Amino acid sequence: MKILQLFLITILSICYLTKLSAQDESTADDVKKVVETMPTFPGCEDEQDEAERNKCAQEKMLQFLYENVEYPIIARENGVEGIVIIRFIVDKDGSIISPEIMREPGANLGKEALRVVKMFPKWNPGLLNGEPVKVQFNIPVKFYLEKKKKRKKNRKSRKSK
Repeated sequence: MKILQLFLITILSICYLTKLSAQDESTADDVKKVVETMPTFPGCEDEQDEAERNKCAQEKMLQFLYENVEYPIIARENGVEGIVIIRFIVDKDGSIISPEIMREPGANLGKEALRVVKMFPKWNPGLLNGEPVKVQFNIPVKFYLEKKKKRKKNRKSRKSK
């Protein structure tokens, strides 16, 4: 029987930009796309350097995803792999609101990624002019199955004399 393992890779891109006008980067209901201080996954507040804090937050989020994602059986049985895009908003208090599947390959991969995003703890909210604001995020979540490695037999030819 094939051994299937889940490796979930997710990339969270955070833009480091200086002040932008709220009108330029707003969406409906005054949700921002880019702010001075982007929201971060909790657990790294003690990091003094902003780059290190963001790196730590990404690692904590990956760890959370690894610990909570379960590869859907139907996807595993049918060899379905691919990238799921989840959009959500980090609210002013850090809670995750309005998560939705933007793109998925099917076989319940989108539902699984959405389920885990809904489990996220409260984040550190984004800040604009020192005030918490709503910020929209898109997270790509890559699902893939590890293929069983084929063993190659090391055949040495023996020549008889």
